Amino acid sequence: MALKFAASVGAALLALVSPAAGAAADNGARLEELRRQVQAIQKEIAQAEESRAEATDQLAQSERAISEARRRLAEVGREQQAQQATLAQLRGEQAKLDQQLAGQQLLLEKLLLQHYLSGRNEPFKLALSGRDPNELPRLFYYYRHVNEARNRVLTQLRGQLQRSREFAGRVSAEVEQLAALETEARATQAALEQEKRSRAAALKRIARELSARRRELAALQRDEQRLARLAERLARLTRPAAAAAGSSGEPTSGAFALLKGRLPLPIEGELMHRFGSQRMEGGLTWKGLFLRAPIGRAVRAVAAGQVVFADWLRGFGNLLIVDHGAGYMSLYGNNEALLLRVGAKVAAGEAVAQAGDTGNLGQTGLYFELRHQGRAFDPAGWLKR
Repeated sequence: MALKFAASVGAALLALVSPAAGAAADNGARLEELRRQVQAIQKEIAQAEESRAEATDQLAQSERAISEARRRLAEVGREQQAQQATLAQLRGEQAKLDQQLAGQQLLLEKLLLQHYLSGRNEPFKLALSGRDPNELPRLFYYYRHVNEARNRVLTQLRGQLQRSREFAGRVSAEVEQLAALETEARATQAALEQEKRSRAAALKRIARELSARRRELAALQRDEQRLARLAERLARLTRPAAAAAGSSGEPTSGAFALLKGRLPLPIEGELMHRFGSQRMEGGLTWKGLFLRAPIGRAVRAVAAGQVVFADWLRGFGNLLIVDHGAGYMSLYGNNEALLLRVGAKVAAGEAVAQAGDTGNLGQTGLYFELRHQGRAFDPAGWLKR
């Protein structure tokens, strides 16, 4: 967040110690840039609100689906109870059939034994037995009746066996269906519960991001208000400052301008960000250079001048500004320590600070700017190659 306001706040600060006309113009530009950033974040917040609403709808869908899955599971439970009752009935009927089969088997055994004892040619034996011919019809009737009864028992037995097999098949099918229904219902509920957890986590993440963006917006708006108040004070200083500059006849160029292309690097370090390159966040660009270096490494003035600011500033950390005359200034930020106070004279190459990480820029090193009349410009053409 601090990265986004470094250029804006730095411009306002430098305007206080630069010629008033250039400061007012630069400050107005920074205000416009800051307001654009506020609008961009407001747009992001609106988009995040839409994402949260969409995630809330998806979570509601998951919860409705879970409710439906639980209702279905309860329904399956009721079906299971009904089917268990059916199974109990089927098992009871099968037990009765088993008893009937046992009785039929016993009767069949008796009939078979009687048939065996009487012999297979019983009708012929009766005819040749010498019995009274008047008794033969009655005996034949009894014998036929016994055979018919035996056949009925055999037919009933076959039917009972078939019914028993059918009942056993129905029982097995009911058991398998119950198991399949329960497995499916529980799997569906588990999947929906997992989906709900994922969507709830996504909603929490969006809510955290939205909260962070709102805090960022609030900080931006506070910075805008501070910068606006600073701009108002600068505007009040413009007229007397301009009049003083006109009466003193100060030159518009000086010795510092002759150093173009010959300035040394302010620190030994790795160049990480160039002037004008895109920042990682938002639409702002770098207004200077960032040179990565270890904490404590010496930061040296690129030219002679006078310290006009040496203090902590939001977005810059421990910041030191050297006035080189004729509207030129050099800025050294993100320092671990400032070695000089305001008003101190500085020689070219003199150690003025120690590199650090106080500017909340995410890495250790030095943030360096060159400005003229309060406006930042690219230092690349001014430094030794």
